[in-house]
Amino acid sequence: MLFPSRRDLLSETIYLLRKYGVRPKKKLSQNFIVSPRLLRRIVHEVSKEKPHVTLEIGSGLGTLTKYLAHVSKKVIAIEIDEKLVRISEEALRNYSNVEIIVGDFLEHYKSFREVDVIVSNVPYHISSKLLFTLSEMAFKKAVLTLQREFASRLFAKPGTQDYSRLTVMANVYFTIQKVFEVGPYAFYPPPKVSSTLITLTRKEYSLPVDPSFFDRIVRILFTSKNRVVESVLKNASSHGLIKFGFEEAKKLKSILRKRVRELTLGEIVEIAKVLHEANREIKP
Repeated sequence: MLFPSRRDLLSETIYLLRKYGVRPKKKLSQNFIVSPRLLRRIVHEVSKEKPHVTLEIGSGLGTLTKYLAHVSKKVIAIEIDEKLVRISEEALRNYSNVEIIVGDFLEHYKSFREVDVIVSNVPYHISSKLLFTLSEMAFKKAVLTLQREFASRLFAKPGTQDYSRLTVMANVYFTIQKVFEVGPYAFYPPPKVSSTLITLTRKEYSLPVDPSFFDRIVRILFTSKNRVVESVLKNASSHGLIKFGFEEAKKLKSILRKRVRELTLGEIVEIAKVLHEANREIKP
């Protein structure tokens, strides 16, 4: 598959924006792909899955969409900006396997039940919310372009400053791989920061506890990530958030003196597993 040069992609992007009188909106983090290398890598990652249905979140001008249409039986593109939808509908009018939807993905994600691959150049202001939302969905793989600073949090190790609830929740559901770093001039207008292209592949194992309960325990723990685990759990118990008593403390003895930020993913799962049985009657 041939891709245009950066010069051609940039010229086409500027032409379309001027033709339709569109100015990129900062509040929506609108930065359009003008890098053939980035397009090629995204399409390559998608094509490896041989998807029946690819969902593109934030289809913009349709630049990436038409290439996704060549490697997917169907592409569903959802875009929140109605002006951009009009542009992409015109650009993609000859692609019978592309469906364009006007709307906010975060409000409509539950309607996308049969999706193989998800693709997005993720706006920074919804990055966390999008990751947590994806954990609730069923799909094989996500190919995401994220701001580098945000992406680094997904790869953070226990004990480091970036290690957080986001790190835990992303890694418990997905195998995360870094594809490559992306400079600002891969986009128009160029953002002030660099980005990272990553893939999320759904893990096949199931959590030993209900996902909503696991999420609740992780929230409780990372509200005070610099405190000792035992102190955090006792405090939560005293406020009626969970039940944590002698029996639970006995089973978790080896990790109670650790600080929350030092816990491994396996240790957090173990805490949730031990507390699950004792907390069945306590509602979130």
